[in-house]
Amino acid sequence: MKLSLAGSDTAVFLSDIHLPETAAADSDPSGFLPALAHGLMVPCTHLFVLGDLFEFWAGDDLEPPGRLAFVAALRAWRNRAASAPRVFFMHGNRDLLLGSGFLAEVGAELLPDPCAIEAFGIRVLLSHGDAWCTDDLDYQRFRSEVRDPGWQNRFLALRPGERLESIHKMRSGSEAAKRGKPEAIMDVNSNAIRKAFEESRTTVIIHGHTHRPSRHLDAAGNIRWVLPDWQAGKRRGGWLRLDRHGTRAEGPFGDWTQAGGWLSPQAG
Repeated sequence: MKLSLAGSDTAVFLSDIHLPETAAADSDPSGFLPALAHGLMVPCTHLFVLGDLFEFWAGDDLEPPGRLAFVAALRAWRNRAASAPRVFFMHGNRDLLLGSGFLAEVGAELLPDPCAIEAFGIRVLLSHGDAWCTDDLDYQRFRSEVRDPGWQNRFLALRPGERLESIHKMRSGSEAAKRGKPEAIMDVNSNAIRKAFEESRTTVIIHGHTHRPSRHLDAAGNIRWVLPDWQAGKRRGGWLRLDRHGTRAEGPFGDWTQAGGWLSPQAG
């Protein structure tokens, strides 16, 4: 897929919303649905959701309240825009089973992970980010298993109740495992990031997954934006806006980076 942003385009990048299955317009612990309802991301011509929109996804054939609430909120948000924004999803580690049925329902396009785009004269690499957490060997083995098409087909062939039970067990096991791991190995590996810049021939990376929102600048002048996770109770959440004037970290609670401020695309 070849994507290019230019002229009057305005792109919004976000990730790690983790909408629970019980989310509703008036009871969303992430704070994302109210942000959509109030049109906080308009103007926007391209919306990129870089993984983990949902806390988990057990198949397109299920319709939990959180899914229905998101579909309604996205529709209302689109109606606020001057022209219908293009919407792009990327699989995260929580919603990797999100499929063509849901994409068609919301009028979205699926991006490969990673994916390079052209944006106002620079190349930008987009990713969920979990593939770069290479120090966490147990997670990488699990990631390879569940992203195998055969595994996914077998899982989706299970009855809905069996799928949900299996997901809850996997999540419980994952949380228990994380409690016994050093924080450092659950972050991206610096060598993996360096390799990603080199192989993609990009100077900007945008990703999520780690829940460590920030803006990083390396010795070579490459810029890495780490998107925030969404937790309204902790006043966390936001998006990265990119247009011809530069980039800006925005959200319901203001600038979510340590550095903050504007960064001209040409500076990278």
